[in-house]
Amino acid sequence: MESKHSSGYRFVPTDEELIFHYLLKKINNHPLPADVIQVVNFSDHGPDILTREYPPVGDKEWYFFTPRIRNCADKDIKFNNKIIGRKMTLVFHEGISSKDGIKTDWIMHEYTTIHHSRNKRDAEDNMK
Repeated sequence: MESKHSSGYRFVPTDEELIFHYLLKKINNHPLPADVIQVVNFSDHGPDILTREYPPVGDKEWYFFTPRIRNCADKDIKFNNKIIGRKMTLVFHEGISSKDGIKTDWIMHEYTTIHHSRNKRDAEDNMK
């Protein structure tokens, strides 16, 4: 799959920009500043399939909206000294479980927001 962006385009958002300009807008059904983040359910795809089917947006980086993985967060994201969201680092393991599986080099950062949506989402769109 070829990139739909012009030469020289770089997508290098900060944690704060991901939350304010992408995650909150997605949650509230507002237009996104750039159409670079795909909607994918991670429970249906492994990293090998995702990297084969979708082009990287950054330097060997992919960005996706996916239903939330219910785990605790390990880092608060702050803006003007207020917590606006959380970032959790997840490591992909091959095998049945992370306890018995083989740890890979694939790392995923999950961003969540503490702001609640004022708009109801479509029944088919289960992003939370």
